Amino acid sequence: MRKEDNILEHEKFTIAALRVRMDYTQEEAAELLGMTRDTLRKFEQNSESASFVLLEKMAALYRYPLNLIYVGDAKAFAESLKAGAS
Repeated sequence: MRKEDNILEHEKFTIAALRVRMDYTQEEAAELLGMTRDTLRKFEQNSESASFVLLEKMAALYRYPLNLIYVGDAKAFAESLKAGAS
């Protein structure tokens, strides 16, 4: 991994982290995104199946660049950050 890739990785946030950062509950964010709370919860756990359009909506709602939103398994992302900190 290049040094630049490592820096960028630490600037990425999961969907759940961005929601919390904006002080939205799951219910509030789900309503604003036009989905159920359960659907948002599933995307927060693993966003691999989220459409590009949905990711764009999330980026706008959470006021964060789309290219810095982590897409994938949130648990795996957290583990990779822990491993990188060791």
